[in-house]
Amino acid sequence: MKRSRRVLAVAFLLGSLLLVTDCHNPASYGGPASSAPSAPPTPTLTLGNQQISVDWTAVSGATSYNVYYNTTDNSSLASQWGGDYTGTTATIDGLTNGTLYYVWVKAKNAGGSSPFSPAASGAPVPSAPSAPPAPTLTLGNQQISVDWTAVSGATSYNVYYNTTNDPNTAIQWGGDYTATTATISGLTNGTLYYVWVRAKNAGGSSPFSPAASATPGLPYVALGGGSVAVSQFNGKYIYTIVSPEPASKPEGSGTPPSTYSYTISTVVGSMAAPMTKELPFLIGAPGRAKALHFGTQQMETDLRMRKAEQEALSSRALQLSKKPSGIDAAAPSPIVVGTTWNGVYIVATGASISTTCSYVSGNAYFFVDNRDITAMESSLSSYGAAFDAIYAVNHTKFGTENDTDNNGKVIVVFSRELTGGLLGYFWAVDKYPKTTYSQSNEGDIFYITTDTAYQGSVVDGTLAHEFQHMIYFDQHNNRGVTSTYTWLNEALSQAAEFYNNYTDNHEAWIWSFLDSDWSTGLSLTYWTSLNYGYGAIFIRYLIDQFGDTAIKNMCSTDKVGITAVEAATGTDFNLIFNNFTRALVMSGTGDSVDPTYNFSTLNLQSVQPSGRGGLLIATSFSAGSMASGNLSPYSLAAAAWTGTLGTMDLSGTNLGGSAFGLKR
Repeated sequence: MKRSRRVLAVAFLLGSLLLVTDCHNPASYGGPASSAPSAPPTPTLTLGNQQISVDWTAVSGATSYNVYYNTTDNSSLASQWGGDYTGTTATIDGLTNGTLYYVWVKAKNAGGSSPFSPAASGAPVPSAPSAPPAPTLTLGNQQISVDWTAVSGATSYNVYYNTTNDPNTAIQWGGDYTATTATISGLTNGTLYYVWVRAKNAGGSSPFSPAASATPGLPYVALGGGSVAVSQFNGKYIYTIVSPEPASKPEGSGTPPSTYSYTISTVVGSMAAPMTKELPFLIGAPGRAKALHFGTQQMETDLRMRKAEQEALSSRALQLSKKPSGIDAAAPSPIVVGTTWNGVYIVATGASISTTCSYVSGNAYFFVDNRDITAMESSLSSYGAAFDAIYAVNHTKFGTENDTDNNGKVIVVFSRELTGGLLGYFWAVDKYPKTTYSQSNEGDIFYITTDTAYQGSVVDGTLAHEFQHMIYFDQHNNRGVTSTYTWLNEALSQAAEFYNNYTDNHEAWIWSFLDSDWSTGLSLTYWTSLNYGYGAIFIRYLIDQFGDTAIKNMCSTDKVGITAVEAATGTDFNLIFNNFTRALVMSGTGDSVDPTYNFSTLNLQSVQPSGRGGLLIATSFSAGSMASGNLSPYSLAAAAWTGTLGTMDLSGTNLGGSAFGLKR
């Protein structure tokens, strides 16, 4: 009996325990089991500026979503963005443009989170840039140069053009430009073109810029072949230059033996055409003073020195080092600091002076007039360093001098005898023995002033200038040349000042040329004391157009003057000169992008008198009138024209001329 009661009690307890356990099993009372949702499909990404917008498809059973991103395709290391999203979109920001990001989404509910969705990837991109402002157009022959302002955020630009004012049908020129300039070529002169620019980056392209329009064409017409139309220039500044360019190519010194008459006849154009603009810079235009460190004694001495060179070359006498009997040298040997040298002849004044070697540089002995030693002693080391640099430059740019006295250096003599604006000179007679020229100082010598007004960079420039004369003389002497032309020799010495960066006098001479009225006929190729500036600006044109090798070949050659220029450049001199006259008018003004008509190393605006915008002084004439005169070969006559012009005709022989339509 007791045993059966115990069995019933155990059975009761086990049944109760099973009942309690089943209370926590929903299946035991018919409720559904909760499970995590499935993974969403691959999200859709929309790329923006430093951000990515993420969109995904809702998942059945999901109550929210989590978004993850990474820079590598590894979801286990991804960072979660934000919290729980109950919608199906999110935006991840603060990203780096151009960096590739991977994005995943997980769905979740009370049963847990789904696996990661498949990855979507993309790189944020910046916003498309704003449109550039209207471009600036520069006209050329069958071309238009386009310049525009850079746009923030742009990485490149596209250029478009059309003959109608419709950017939507415009033609793209070229590809993507990373700079802010382009040149559209192959256009039709006389046709109006519209031009637009669009900025772009990885985010897209900007709208079109406002249009700019222009008509390509030469900004000048050649004169001299009969009547030519100039009506296309009405509304601009009309300007002419005439110059005799004879087929015989004459050159010499002093007054040219022949002049050439010219007449420019004009016919009034249609009264419906716009009037030409009146040039504000005629004779008497305001000037910007540039002091010439130079005097009349320099001009007179230069003429005398070049004449002495001609006589020495024509004599074919032997220089010191070529004499069969050996070398004579007036200077003592050896030369050291403290060496005295008396009886040094100064041809400029006819005086004989006593000197002392006061400094020795790598390439020069510096002798100083004994009366000037105290005044000069503090400057000589500077001049020594300057000359050693000049020595290397001049050898590279022009050639080498003869070491006629066999001392391995050039001798520089400083003296107060050089006065009246005489800065320095090279006297070729010194290259010869006294038995040939009794006044020779027998050495490779040039002479420099001790005048305190010119010490410093002016003397440095003079060292460069006179050393070129020495090299020029020796190079021609060595080749058996018996005569030279001063105009090119002096122009090359102007180049020496430029090459050595001593441009005080060089640019002042250019300024003086541009500031003067030469309509009466200053010839480039007939040397006078007025020609320094003309030669200086012409040699700069030759440097810019033909380079340093051509300049050296004008110095180290058996050819002289015009023939030397033609041989060195491979170009007809009359063509060079005609292009030079056009460069005087158009260089640096934007009237022409053709490098033939531009100086590359000389800014005419910075060296000429203010107010004329790159033009020579001109006389004003009205439409329907005539301009005439007589000119020397390779001289210039400039004229400005007012009114409404139709045609223009240049008559005369051996003339070159151009009529310009300038925007200025």
